[in-house]
Parts: sequence; structure tokens; C-alpha cells
Amino acid sequence: MIYGLRAATTTNENTPQAINEAMVELWQSFISLNNYQEENIISVICSVTEDLDSCYPASFIRKAGFYNTALLDVKQHHVEGEIPRCIRLLIHTNKPGKNLYLREAMRLRPEWGGNESAKFQS
Repeated sequence: MIYGLRAATTTNENTPQAINEAMVELWQSFISLNNYQEENIISVICSVTEDLDSCYPASFIRKAGFYNTALLDVKQHHVEGEIPRCIRLLIHTNKPGKNLYLREAMRLRPEWGGNESAKFQS
């Protein structure tokens, strides 16, 4: 069985450092929340709003040690009034888990909002 889970966050700036910080926080929190190992992650599609173009967010998943996971970065089309500087993940796994939205992305799906104590520092 394959499961599709979602995670999202925002970043304060369009810089590699700010995107790295947001991605490390999101990815580590998601992995910890679901008690996943690399063998549980089949693939990840990372989408970003048009205002994030300084780096590829998926590269930070690779740097977190997920070397055998298929990764893809894509750009979302612009929607008036969208949350700025937003990163969304579609994660395909081989075991069930929970979705996780952090920072301003919690406005998109409040029921999947992260717990402050579950966040990690880069």
C-alpha cells in the first residue's frame, strides 16, 4: 500500500538560508511525528510559490540523509491572495502517517497544525 501525506510551511525570506531553516524544521518534525526512516519514504514532491526561487527545497531533504528517495521540485502557479513564500510537500510513503503544517501554512489546514514542542532547530 502507498500513502500520500502532506506537509507545508512558510519562510520569511527568499534566501537559501531561510528556506533551509524552514525545510529542516518541517522535514525533521514530519519524520519525528511519524517515526519514519528513509526506507518509509518513496518520493517527495516539493512545490513552492512563485516568490521562492533562490534554491531547490528538495535539496535539503537530500542533505538530511534521504539519498535514495525520489525528489522533485515544482513551482505552483500564482493565485491571488495565496500565502506568500509557502513550501508544500506531497510525500509518498509505505506506511500510514500524519500530515503536518507549520508556521503560516497552518492557516491552510488548521487541523494539521504543528505542535510548537515538535519543532526542531537547524
